[in-house]
Amino acid sequence: MRERALEREPIGHPDDRPDEELAPWFDEVSAGLLEALRSTDPAVRVWSWAGGQQDVAWVARRQAHEAAVHRWDAQGALGTPDPIAADLAADGIGEFFDWMLTSEDADGFDGVVRVGLEPTDLDAARTIEIGDGRIDPHADATPEVMVRGRRPICS
Repeated sequence: MRERALEREPIGHPDDRPDEELAPWFDEVSAGLLEALRSTDPAVRVWSWAGGQQDVAWVARRQAHEAAVHRWDAQGALGTPDPIAADLAADGIGEFFDWMLTSEDADGFDGVVRVGLEPTDLDAARTIEIGDGRIDPHADATPEVMVRGRRPICS
């Protein structure tokens, strides 16, 4: 993003650091990312793995989800995690179905099924159609199966 790359570049791996250097390194890298995001117009084109989303706004969105999930996971390893904000969680549900699933996820699935997902504490309901070698995360059909519930990791 800082280089405004329009094509994928090789990913460098940081040198191994002693454990006591990890937290300061993480703080430094995080501060640099935040500064880059704050000082760059969200509409600036940059490469991302999400074909239709090639801008800084996508990078900011993806980083928000990465930070929230990994923060929740780390806190959970130590005790009770703070909840993920409901609006970010709802956006994460959308991101998962719109960008993470591919037709390969439907491979080997016989027939077609429509599954309704309805979080009771978020505005993120949708029907997903799976089958015939594809996944439609915005199916306009009556679900055959409905999943409803509160997301315990959200506030």
